[in-house]
Amino acid sequence: MWFWPVRLPENTPAAGLHELNPSAKEIQITVEIPREPAVRGPTLDVRTDNLASALDRALQESNPITRSMEFGRLLRELFEQDPDAALAYVREIQQGSAYTQGLLFVLQSLGKTDPERALALAREMVRSREDQAVYSVLFDQMGNGDLQSAWPYLNLVPDGESRDYAVRALAGSSAKRDLESALNWAWNLSDAQDRTAAVETVLMSLATQDPRRAIDLAQQFLTGDALDRAMSRSLEILTASDIQAASLVVSQLPPGTLQTRAAVGVARALAEQDPASAVSWVSTLPAVGLQQLALHNVLDLWSAQDPEAAGQFVTRLPPGAGQDAAAGDLAQAMAAADPLAAIHWAETLEVDSAWNAAMLGIASAWAQTEPEAATRWASNLTADNPVRPDAIKSALSYWLLEDASSAVRFVQAFPDNDLTSTLKRLAPTFAQR
Repeated sequence: MWFWPVRLPENTPAAGLHELNPSAKEIQITVEIPREPAVRGPTLDVRTDNLASALDRALQESNPITRSMEFGRLLRELFEQDPDAALAYVREIQQGSAYTQGLLFVLQSLGKTDPERALALAREMVRSREDQAVYSVLFDQMGNGDLQSAWPYLNLVPDGESRDYAVRALAGSSAKRDLESALNWAWNLSDAQDRTAAVETVLMSLATQDPRRAIDLAQQFLTGDALDRAMSRSLEILTASDIQAASLVVSQLPPGTLQTRAAVGVARALAEQDPASAVSWVSTLPAVGLQQLALHNVLDLWSAQDPEAAGQFVTRLPPGAGQDAAAGDLAQAMAAADPLAAIHWAETLEVDSAWNAAMLGIASAWAQTEPEAATRWASNLTADNPVRPDAIKSALSYWLLEDASSAVRFVQAFPDNDLTSTLKRLAPTFAQR
């Protein structure tokens, strides 16, 4: 790990993302090596005619912060004296963080005056995925000038992730200078992959200023993962700035991961302001499963703000699967804070199925903090209670992880005619884990 100041631009390739969340792309690369290190090693008294030896010593420094800062300072001095010598030194560094650090600095510095040479060297010297960030550095730098003049340099970039880095960096840098011109340039690109990368990047910038327009344009020009990332980021910003507008957009989205994630975000944001309004909005969502998931998140926040009001809401729901799910969710949220209060509230439920769901929720949540107490409570439910075995199993699984021998002894003490005969067979297995 190295601690050299680097900010990746809003141009990280889509292939490098592990989630649809577009915020993972908002990284900016600006390579800077400070002229003075944060910590100076006592043995690095450098003579300008011996910078290469000093660089060698700097790379042997055990403190990673000192190593990175001192290496950066010395490499800058060497580059200022002799750029070719600095380049030659970086070539000889073994692959790793120091090599990437040196490569980014030297090629960015060369690219300020000779971008064509810097790009030719990049094709030759990039050894790893981390090194590909040099294309972001170079094109972010070029994007500060004339966009049309910088575009031909993309012909010097290899296809694949390197080109994606470059296109996104150029688009992001240009959008900061002139958003409308960058938009016009991006959606008129002839290559489909370049166009997608550029439009997505520009829309990420637009979302910070006008998320509603960014949503409309994303739906018009993007598809697939790029659409999901741009929409997710724009909806996140819109939810924070205009939750009513965001709620309308979410209701109109097609079913899928994007709608689910956005609905949960809006539901939680509404619940923080007014839980009752959040519940009303949740009921307008198009799918029952989506309603239940959104309501789960509303109840999670509502139970923390006003558990009594949340409990009254659930008890007044019409009997059925919706009330059962809500009872389980609320009981679990309440039990995480106060198991006895959750049990007391569950006793007010008049429908057996809702009461059963609440019992299972209490057992699961309580067991996460006090597994023995939760297990003993579940075992004291009446023998004819249909949820008793599942409640015991849920609580016992946590007790086995905390104190397997005590949990096994507890189960083995049950009478043979108890409904926990299955637990007796499972306990030794869990105890061996």
